[in-house]
Amino acid sequence: MRRRVVRSLGVGIGVAVLFLSMSVGMASAQVKQWTLATSKEGTFGYATATGMARVADKYAKGVKLTVIPGYSSTSTNTVYDKAECNIAYNSLLAVKDVWRGEGAFAKQPPKHKVYHSFYFFSSVHTAMTTADRKDINSLQDLVGKKFYPFYTGSGSQLLAKLVMGPEGLNIWDKIVERQMGTKEITDAVRNRVVDALWVYIIGGTRLTSTWQDLALRTDLRVVEPSAKEKQVIVKVPGVAAPFYADAKVFPKPVGVDKIWGIALLFAENFGPREDAETVYQIIKAWDEHRDELLAIHKGFDEFKEKGMKLTVAAIDALPEVPVHPGAAKYLKEKGLWKDTWKVGKLY
Repeated sequence: MRRRVVRSLGVGIGVAVLFLSMSVGMASAQVKQWTLATSKEGTFGYATATGMARVADKYAKGVKLTVIPGYSSTSTNTVYDKAECNIAYNSLLAVKDVWRGEGAFAKQPPKHKVYHSFYFFSSVHTAMTTADRKDINSLQDLVGKKFYPFYTGSGSQLLAKLVMGPEGLNIWDKIVERQMGTKEITDAVRNRVVDALWVYIIGGTRLTSTWQDLALRTDLRVVEPSAKEKQVIVKVPGVAAPFYADAKVFPKPVGVDKIWGIALLFAENFGPREDAETVYQIIKAWDEHRDELLAIHKGFDEFKEKGMKLTVAAIDALPEVPVHPGAAKYLKEKGLWKDTWKVGKLY
């Protein structure tokens, strides 16, 4: 009798263990394995992406993110098109080019395009010249001048061409573009090799070492757009303006207290293959746990302050591009949705 009880107990335990193993296996199988394509290791894009993956893994239900580095904010769109990632690190200008079939996508636009989803930091741009120049007081004054818009193909240069090109002030072809290595910039400005340049401020609060060196060794002045130029700039598709920055970010006075800036916005964007609920869970996790993101990387300081308002600014700057349904759900929940925006379709 005792042997029968023991056998029954053993069988019962075996069945329970088997059932538990099957349950765990089924639960594991239900977790989505998504990839986030971002820039190469050691960059700002990669560092922030790894932090976002950690927070999403912790708080978003049913999904685990893996970061794959080595791509530009333009090439990630091609990676998404090939179904090799679920999330693409993007600049707003790359999104514009994808949807309009322009720039790098003029010859072969992607069939599978990412939607507006989640924008989390800006690079605020302004034109600058030396403090002693009296002949450059607006962007129109750059006509005929030697201008450094940052290196060819960079987001900064593309933004300058957009703002001053045919869709904007239409003066780009009349400006003399100068190119050089970033280590040459300070001497080029001091020796009048260039008359003005395009400077960016990360998140409106920090300068890179290139601009810090320039600002310490040179007396600079902000070239603010005229009132008429501002009216044109704010209407250029893909341009987020105005984005203000405190002039105290520079170690010396630059002629203004508050800089009227033009922002290049960066995002983690999802496309039509990613279901709305999972995207909603990920974006919600990022927004609700800004403190944890900031603890991981100081680059989230702007997102900590502005939150989803950065995404709102991006959609307003390029409303022709649809919003991912998961992002739309969260924006509606936050009371930030606008009826003029479009919701993208899912496969």
